[in-house]
Amino acid sequence: MSKKSFGKFILFLLATALVVTIGFGIYHHLNDIKALINPENYAQVETSTEDEEKGSVGEINKPQLIGDTVKVTATAEEGYKFWAFFNDKDELLSVENPFNYTVVEGEKVIAKFYNPETEAIVTVVKEVTNLDTDKVETSVISTEKKALDSSVELTAEAGENETFVGFYNEDGEELGIETSYNFTASESITITMKFTYTEPTQEEVKA
Repeated sequence: MSKKSFGKFILFLLATALVVTIGFGIYHHLNDIKALINPENYAQVETSTEDEEKGSVGEINKPQLIGDTVKVTATAEEGYKFWAFFNDKDELLSVENPFNYTVVEGEKVIAKFYNPETEAIVTVVKEVTNLDTDKVETSVISTEKKALDSSVELTAEAGENETFVGFYNEDGEELGIETSYNFTASESITITMKFTYTEPTQEEVKA
């Protein structure tokens, strides 16, 4: 290869590297650029923790499109465990960590933690099986921080066309079939309230 050809080759490599670098920079800051053009469609996701001594939560430093999802991750400090994410109205967002947060304008994401030596987390899940379609829907209906070894009472309320089946633990073991269940929170636990659902008949719909 001649010196002239070699020089052109080096210039080509440098130009390619420059284009890639600029392209990556534009892609990396794409949301920032879009947010400047259409600020009403974007929001800055604000994350925090209820107590920095118990744990931290990763910051989302870029504007996010409202309605899109962004991964939020919490990290517990030594001696503590992650509990759940709440918003600034103390409404539950997720018990998963990390979780994909759907961006809402003006909402704050707050990570909460607990001390397993003195506290227990009681999470209640509702599971509904549609007997007509076999479709199963689950949702977390509550999660509470309790003093260790405190008494807890749960009450199951069936919705329209629902029939209560029973309370179950995380291993699928039946805990009780009465609509009220009492226990001692000696450790953190997730309890599932199972229901069945039957599609209403035409007569019921008319009524």
